[in-house]
Amino acid sequence: MAIDERLARKGRSEPIRGLVQQGRYHQAFYASHKSQLNDNGFSDADHQLLSESIAKLDTDTASRADAGGISKGLTRTEAQRLADAKEFVRKVRRVARQALRKNPVEGVTEKSFNAGESLGRSTPKLSQYLTTISGAVRSSDAALAPYFRGEKASEILVARKKDLDEADAAQEVALSALPLETQQIYETKGRLLELIEDMNACGKNAYDGQAPIASQFNKDLLLRARAAAKAAAAPEPALPA
Repeated sequence: MAIDERLARKGRSEPIRGLVQQGRYHQAFYASHKSQLNDNGFSDADHQLLSESIAKLDTDTASRADAGGISKGLTRTEAQRLADAKEFVRKVRRVARQALRKNPVEGVTEKSFNAGESLGRSTPKLSQYLTTISGAVRSSDAALAPYFRGEKASEILVARKKDLDEADAAQEVALSALPLETQQIYETKGRLLELIEDMNACGKNAYDGQAPIASQFNKDLLLRARAAAKAAAAPEPALPA
């Protein structure tokens, strides 16, 4: 059976226990809001697939296959480069309005830096976004320089994109070399994450304007698991001499 590489990439770095925990939360939440979710696009078939994905991941076999996957060092490298690139994007977006107000650039507006979609944790999406805004950033180098310690924002963008693409390529090579069983676990993790995100979107639409309920459609359990995994993977500080 062919692996859906898009889903495998999406799921490869997710903490399996945290993902299962989040999935079970959504599984229970579905029972309480079934009618509203169905009316807004999240079907019984989607819920069934979510339940099946949880069952596949909630086993010792799945945990072992996941643990034997891509080097955590490679994963951490991509995660750090993704974080660096997203930090650059945030900085540009925060100051674009005032930078262009003080130093107008023909053909460039604050909207020139809009992504048009959620970039999330997708390395390919962020890389493409950097390509998309590269012309606007280059034209705005002089306007943006005061906000980047006098450096050219376009050169920072090139460096961030290069680092991102190199890390992504290393991950792709590593992914294709994994045992089929491990690739299938990554694919299932990606599918479960996507279903959780889909349910959140449908739930927020169902309860638009009802913040107390809409806010419960989130990934808080998974976010905490990601943070815990990141903390556990961090090197211990050196002891004082």
